[in-house]
Amino acid sequence: MDERFVDSWGYKGADGKFTGLVGLLQRGQVDVGGVVSVMTTERLDVIDFTTDTTAFRARFFFRQPSLSSVANIYVMPFSIEVWATHFFVVVALTAVMFMMQWVKWRPAGTEPYSRDWSEIFLSSLGTTCQQGWQKTPQDIPARILFICLNILSIFFFTSYSAIVVSLLQTPSSSINNLEELINSPMKIAMHDIIYNHNIDNYMNVSASAVVRRLFAERVSGRPARETYLPLDEGMELVRRGQFAFHVDVGAYKQVKDTWREAEKCDLAELYMLPPCVTSVVPVRKGSPYKKLITVKMRRVREVGLLAREKARWGTDKQRCQDRGAVFVSVGLQDFRPALLVLAYGMLLSAAILLLECAHHRWSRDTHAPHRPRCRAEVPPVLLIDTPPRK
Repeated sequence: MDERFVDSWGYKGADGKFTGLVGLLQRGQVDVGGVVSVMTTERLDVIDFTTDTTAFRARFFFRQPSLSSVANIYVMPFSIEVWATHFFVVVALTAVMFMMQWVKWRPAGTEPYSRDWSEIFLSSLGTTCQQGWQKTPQDIPARILFICLNILSIFFFTSYSAIVVSLLQTPSSSINNLEELINSPMKIAMHDIIYNHNIDNYMNVSASAVVRRLFAERVSGRPARETYLPLDEGMELVRRGQFAFHVDVGAYKQVKDTWREAEKCDLAELYMLPPCVTSVVPVRKGSPYKKLITVKMRRVREVGLLAREKARWGTDKQRCQDRGAVFVSVGLQDFRPALLVLAYGMLLSAAILLLECAHHRWSRDTHAPHRPRCRAEVPPVLLIDTPPRK
């Protein structure tokens, strides 16, 4: 048996001839291919294929971005109906408290709690935000109302905080197809293997326009060192996040050996080509070995030898087993909305302070009593310099 080694499966060149394994079969220099090859319409014109063995399962591996990086998690814990209900209940309790303080009877000489609506509003707002207030109602009805507002605020604040903590550890599902991957800020790279360098050769005319757009916008024209990476380097970048790597299922072993359990829960996959594409043993056009190899390969699959070898040498997809069991650190991006609210609040308070100062100065100048100014003529003073007495 004469064996020959080639550096690629074989792709069609500009002259219409194939290179690599398909080229040897096309020229009749070999009868059977020692490795499986993807069946394409161009290759069917020059060589024959036997039966399928395994599926061609190259895909994009990436970690779904955190939910806080694609959405404002601070408005997600409750629905609009819950927010509206809580708002109207607090407003109603505040209004009732103001009315009670305004119309209620009190003994002579007793100082009222407050009849200023802004002070009562700030009291309710401080209670809702778990800040409290320096004054306490003196009468029993107002105290009961104040206690109800405190209990409502405690339950609402506890539920809100628990849901926010849960959302901080939840990955998003913002990338579900190639279109969303193209539009995302993720960097994209390919496994440094021959079929990724010649991917246009085995994409037939029915390939999706999204795939062509992916290569045109995110792959073509970039330096080769940034576009094509080794398996271990590419999967390490995927583990760090914000990176998509196109590779075969051999990446599962890298994930199993180097990733932490919590990191496996965020791993997502996207097929660039349909997962039904299969790998087939190629033979020379009109080869007498085609039927023999087809029958024997089907027998190997039927008796379970193919599945046994796959389980022995391959690695299955890793399952998420302990999501939330590992501590997740929080970065600036996670509580950026809270910082924006604080910054806008400080700017608004400073602006209101300036307006109050301007209004106070204007009121002082406008309502101050008018003082007439009289100009009196002062006679000149004559200064005589006398010599000192001796």
